Amino acid sequence: NISKYLTTVKSNPFYNLVQSIFSLVTNSTSNFDWLMLANDHTFVIIPNLAKFLHSLDCEELVYTGNELAIQMVDQVVHFASGGAGAVLSRGCVQLLAIIWTSLGCDFGFLSPPMLRRCEEGAAGASSDFHCILQSVAVWSGRAGTGPPGPEPMNITLSAKSHVVLTPLRDISPPVGRRGARPSFRVELVAAGRPTVRTSSEALRRSCSAADKWSLDNPGIVLSKCLTVALQLPFTASFHGPSRLDDQLPAAAELFNVYGPLRMALNDVDDWYSKAKALARRDVSNTTRQPGSEESPLSARDAVSFHYVNQMEASLLHGLLARSLQLAALRPSLLQALWPSTQRQAGPYSRCLRPGAHSDAGALLRYLQAIRAP
Repeated sequence: NISKYLTTVKSNPFYNLVQSIFSLVTNSTSNFDWLMLANDHTFVIIPNLAKFLHSLDCEELVYTGNELAIQMVDQVVHFASGGAGAVLSRGCVQLLAIIWTSLGCDFGFLSPPMLRRCEEGAAGASSDFHCILQSVAVWSGRAGTGPPGPEPMNITLSAKSHVVLTPLRDISPPVGRRGARPSFRVELVAAGRPTVRTSSEALRRSCSAADKWSLDNPGIVLSKCLTVALQLPFTASFHGPSRLDDQLPAAAELFNVYGPLRMALNDVDDWYSKAKALARRDVSNTTRQPGSEESPLSARDAVSFHYVNQMEASLLHGLLARSLQLAALRPSLLQALWPSTQRQAGPYSRCLRPGAHSDAGALLRYLQAIRAP
């Protein structure tokens, strides 16, 4: 729960995302390898999340989740469903903070007192990521201390990646004044991948929220920044025979956009089908998760469900905690434990109406398949 790091909560989702990430990476007690962004009605099966993350390398720049795609003007943008849960490695989170700082998207989070502490070399300041961001702010002229620094900045993200910021030229009005737009080049170097070179202008187009739609959809902005401007491949969390199979059931996902009943019935909305089909057709910037074909992740390894209400959450928790025994669970009992009206289920979930034995049976089989180890 990263809301505890927020100092001010606004109605602007992009602001809240940026401030949460800044607070997380600069907090001395937040020692993390992975960050999962999800909604407050997302149910996460922690052992399965851990199993999935163990198949990845936290030292690499990883962005993963339920892969969807959207057509935006002349480009296809791949993104992880925020409801199902988007996962980023620490290096990715730090990279976003660096880029947003260089573009001035820190919303005033970087404070003058901290800047002085870093300049004075206070104890522990050299390893403080807050000081790294302060250095980026000073270097880019965003701290109001002058024009961009003349020398490139080389910042380590992880054992396998680093980013280099190189100043190019100033764009009127002068740096340090309102509206200043320093120009620089970014080189992203990651082991096993070609070096990515991009400009501050390209980053500004993809990583900033310049209109209301972008401000209300921070997950799309985040994804455009990582996968379009910085050309990071989306790491697929999919399991199944082929990513190109449009007939693949929704239940083949590990990060689920809907609750268990809708997954069991393959009951998905038209927008989801279109977004998933577009993601499967456009695979130019997607990598499979590294689990071998001999021992792939399966439906048993489901990580998350979205739109899970209190009754569903209680049932799932009981099954995972073994307080409810699946062997003794019958469709009739399942119906008693599951929401029986749409009002109980909520607008995006599904209820089990009396007599819906086939739906109850499908749900029971699905729950039997997804139990965590």
